[in-house]
Amino acid sequence: LIVLRTFSKWAGLAGLRVGYGILPPQLNEVIYRMKLPYNVTIAAQIAARETLVDMDYMQGRIDAIIAEREHLFQKLRAQGILDP
Repeated sequence: LIVLRTFSKWAGLAGLRVGYGILPPQLNEVIYRMKLPYNVTIAAQIAARETLVDMDYMQGRIDAIIAEREHLFQKLRAQGILDP
């Protein structure tokens, strides 16, 4: 099992291409060989680290994203467009 996550939406870092993976140690080298030939910039690393400093604020952002998603789903269901 490999879990990949991004900081794009919840942390507002979509343009910085920051993410992480949780995987068995023996797969790390295989994944590393397949990665693209560029690394995360220093600016992106600092931005990602700073988002983790105030997790109460970030949890508020996450809650707002979830609430907006539910609001959108409700409106789409009312139009007969979506039934997730």
